[in-house]
Amino acid sequence: RHFAGDVTYSTSGFIEKNYSSMPPEVIDLMESSSLHVLQQLARISDGGQQQARRATVSSAFRKSLQQLIEKLKNANAHFIRCVKPNAEKVPEKFMSP
Repeated sequence: RHFAGDVTYSTSGFIEKNYSSMPPEVIDLMESSSLHVLQQLARISDGGQQQARRATVSSAFRKSLQQLIEKLKNANAHFIRCVKPNAEKVPEKFMSP
């Protein structure tokens, strides 16, 4: 019994919502293995649909991050390092803590 009162839980669609496919990198490694059993498991895990693999969250994140890095490389950005100002707020005077 839940502390807030009666709570009804539904398990319909639990498997579909929580399905986690094997990352494409793992399947690629298994396919390129010299062990025949791993090659067979890769084909079974892949469902025979090598081209139609679902993108995992981590692979989508890596792809997005790579695109961001490429944009930053091409942007010729200039960065200014921020230094805590001195008490007098005059240039070229740095104080240590």
